[in-house]
Amino acid sequence: MDEQIDGEGQGERRQGWPKNGTWKLWAGCVVTIFWLVGAGWLAYWRWCDLVALPLNALGDFFAGVFAPLAFLWLVLGYLQQGEELRLSTEALQLQARELNDSVQQQRDLVELTREQALRIERAARPRFRVAWSLEGGCFSIANTGAGINDVFAKMIGAGGMEIDIAGGSPMPNGETWTIVLPAGFDSDESLRFEFKYRDTLGKDLVTTLLGRRTGHSMGVDWLWSEEAAKEGASLGV
Repeated sequence: MDEQIDGEGQGERRQGWPKNGTWKLWAGCVVTIFWLVGAGWLAYWRWCDLVALPLNALGDFFAGVFAPLAFLWLVLGYLQQGEELRLSTEALQLQARELNDSVQQQRDLVELTREQALRIERAARPRFRVAWSLEGGCFSIANTGAGINDVFAKMIGAGGMEIDIAGGSPMPNGETWTIVLPAGFDSDESLRFEFKYRDTLGKDLVTTLLGRRTGHSMGVDWLWSEEAAKEGASLGV
């Protein structure tokens, strides 16, 4: 508490002083005036002796009068220059801090924009859920994510046998497709579903669902694998 009061008192006392080092200028002016008044008073009282001095002695007198003033103002100029240099350095440091803060803000903005773009992309993509019905011998594939258009899908067996599932149909959110496994289809060990589609952002993507048979029922463990369609290639090609 006492330190705070002392600090406030010092601040109030400093308010009476000229700022930015101008007190040096005022001090130099005051000393110069007193010095010249003293030199003038000495010259007035010793006028007769002064006018009787030879020129070289008179020059020494004036040199003795003005040399200390010149030295005083040289020192004050040096101090003033140092003060201005200090203020300039502080201004540069402040600008550097502001620049660093601005750069950090730009980085945060870029990171936020990137995160928002990623969230938008994820929200525009479908989420496939695959289930196997042992009694019906069929698969059900549900889209629990964003709706998609121009869907070209096919089922690929372990030996490379392919069956087309869709040829340009839309698949909105919540829609479920039932796919009956035909007799003799090569799916003893693994099965793959490949979807080519256009999402709500207009991007052409590919999603592959991989499944492997486990036990006496088919448990499909699907894995995402997304990539944009080749430039110039239409969906389904």
